[in-house]
Amino acid sequence: LTEIGDYAFSQCSGLTYIRLPDSLTNIGRNAFMDCSSITSVNIPAKVTNIGREAFWNCSSLESVTITKGVTNIESYAFWGCSSLKKVDIPESVTKIKSNAFSNCKNLESVTIQNPKCELESILSKSTVTIYGYEGSTAQAYAEEHNIKFQSLGEAPIHGDVDGEISLTDLLLLRLYLRNPKSKNLPKTCDMNADGKINVIDLALLKRELLKR
Repeated sequence: LTEIGDYAFSQCSGLTYIRLPDSLTNIGRNAFMDCSSITSVNIPAKVTNIGREAFWNCSSLESVTITKGVTNIESYAFWGCSSLKKVDIPESVTKIKSNAFSNCKNLESVTIQNPKCELESILSKSTVTIYGYEGSTAQAYAEEHNIKFQSLGEAPIHGDVDGEISLTDLLLLRLYLRNPKSKNLPKTCDMNADGKINVIDLALLKRELLKR
């Protein structure tokens, strides 16, 4: 199973538990709309898109785990999830569309790990605290909408191993890939934020160095 289709489990008010398979890549529009008894959901790592109104009005939803891999959260995806108190958006997410977390009446905090994440008008509740990096789009959004912002410090520089991105980082990454057990590299080496450090990250680091 790679996709939960549009309206697949819409208005299944008696549904109390869902376990999404690791093979899943897409959650369709209104897939779990009005599933008012679901309390938690874990989005698998291969999912890239959470569809429009996918979890609309899941009023008992208390916990959402969005793993690295998701790149896009569509409009109204979690609208009306009134039991949801906090959300952690991983670095892989590049865009959160309008009202994705609006009308979540008990939402207290939203953490946005990607400092360049494109944010539309994602919230309707101004008492939420937004956590993000200094100079990030999260900070700009919070200031624009008069929402409390809590800094996570300076944003990590992708590809940096030793404090400054350079050819040294390229060399260290090459050595690591030859013998992964020889050294624990920082998560900044994960250039594409997919939770893995591999040859793809090496290629992306080369591209980044060529720009400089």
